Amino acid sequence: MEEWKVINLIDHINDQMHCHQCNNSVNYYYHMINKNGDTCYIDNDCLHKHYPYLKQHALVLYKQYQYAKTSKTNKNRMCYICLKHNINKNEPDWKHICSACYKNGNKIAPQVPILGYRVCEDCLVPSINPTLPDYRTKCSDCFKKFKVATDPLFLKK
Repeated sequence: MEEWKVINLIDHINDQMHCHQCNNSVNYYYHMINKNGDTCYIDNDCLHKHYPYLKQHALVLYKQYQYAKTSKTNKNRMCYICLKHNINKNEPDWKHICSACYKNGNKIAPQVPILGYRVCEDCLVPSINPTLPDYRTKCSDCFKKFKVATDPLFLKK
């Protein structure tokens, strides 16, 4: 069960989709993927019932979905700490923490799924900006781990 990751939240209002777990008709569903590359679509109730460890990632995606749906300007990005849309989209891509959280001492942001981003091939979290070139298949966290593991200077120590 813990091999599954939530990678997207898809609005399916126009034509009804059915949950792969319970076969109920749903308006929006979570797109999930496992380490083998298998995918499935599941509604919110089944996700919370059968995959409780995915609640946090599902909540993050749902907050982004609600913001995109209700925001008139859609000019802010989500802070990875407080999960509020407090970061201006004009700020650099590496800025993931809002100024209020940074002032409170939060210097390192956890990895969170971003709605509409590409999925990292290692951690299966949608955290690669779709505007980056296609050869970028690892998120920055996984790339740093890969770089340290393959660095000859690090391996000599």
